[in-house]
Amino acid sequence: LWDYKSGEPIRQLAGHAGPVACIDFSPDGRVLASAGLDDCTIRLWDVETGRELKQLGGHWDWMSAVLYSPDGNLLISTSYDNTVRLWNATSGKELYRIEESSSVLAAAFTPDGSTLAYGTWGRQVVVWDVKKRAEIATLEGHQGPVCSLAYAPDASILASGSHDRTICLWKPPVAD
Repeated sequence: LWDYKSGEPIRQLAGHAGPVACIDFSPDGRVLASAGLDDCTIRLWDVETGRELKQLGGHWDWMSAVLYSPDGNLLISTSYDNTVRLWNATSGKELYRIEESSSVLAAAFTPDGSTLAYGTWGRQVVVWDVKKRAEIATLEGHQGPVCSLAYAPDASILASGSHDRTICLWKPPVAD
């Protein structure tokens, strides 16, 4: 944390063994999740004190995304190890894992948290029902890896960005 007026650090969070690939705040803003590119760990930090709360391990290749569900109960991580992992955000326990045939580069939740979309090196956007733990659809249209995703605030549109220099706008399926 930095004081923007003075430019001086208030608090720095240190612990990863290499670059920090991605970060996300819990919905209440009290915890920051960080994913290490090289050390393949997720660290949960108390924002107020700077103390490391938990360290989550399991990925074995570069981390590409970490994000909280809108209700703060789940933490999602994606990696070049071809997996999406869903964690209990409080306990740090891995709840389940989605195996893909290529690296997973990005992820996004619908605003209600019922649906997760993730993008792959294999040029696909996969839409997943979080509660049922089941794939809803695979969206194909990019000519390169899908590296960014975002849902519109009302979940009526899913945007995907790709290495192919395009953004696709999808009318996405959602969980029941």
